[in-house]
Amino acid sequence: MSSEDVQQTRDEVAQEKFGKKFEELSSMEKIQVGGTIGGRTRGDAGGGDHKEHLDQVAQEKFGKTFDELEPMERIQAGGTVGGQSGGLYHGTGGDQ
Repeated sequence: MSSEDVQQTRDEVAQEKFGKKFEELSSMEKIQVGGTIGGRTRGDAGGGDHKEHLDQVAQEKFGKTFDELEPMERIQAGGTVGGQSGGLYHGTGGDQ
């Protein structure tokens, strides 16, 4: 993955989770974006559909789709998905 692709992915996830660009995030928010990207990568490798999984967890926890959640609810849903996938942490993705 090129550095442009990495930055685009970071910005997309940051926008999904927090409604901001990656460079506008706090350190803790950057860690959460890195965890989401890592979880998606592991999910893709296992043949799983990450978005479908997020929607399923959001529905179970909050009765809404992931896209309808407030930022803090998205963090909680993402944490649940990450925990279900083994909770492995491979860095923030924030080093550039």
